[in-house]
Amino acid sequence: MLDDGVVNLMNEIALKEGLTRARVAQIMNLLKLPADMQVFLLDLDDGKQIRKYPERKLRGYHEIVRLLLIRQYFNTLAAKSLMKKVSTRLHPLVLSFQL
Repeated sequence: MLDDGVVNLMNEIALKEGLTRARVAQIMNLLKLPADMQVFLLDLDDGKQIRKYPERKLRGYHEIVRLLLIRQYFNTLAAKSLMKKVSTRLHPLVLSFQL
């Protein structure tokens, strides 16, 4: 509805669908899930299977992924910094040694 220009704000979606603004925001946050997860969830057609993946359980997933990516980036920077420190303290002969 937002993409099609039918409504301009999530507020309007809430009114149109009889939901609260908070609920619309929760549902819209599911769009932050990785594409493969979205496809998987949309392909579910059995009620029992669908109930295994409630929005409440999926709510914080995108935040966890974001934090893991930040941690990975930080670790990469820290490792590069450490290697720079170590390499400046090594004897040139050790640095030229190749396995």
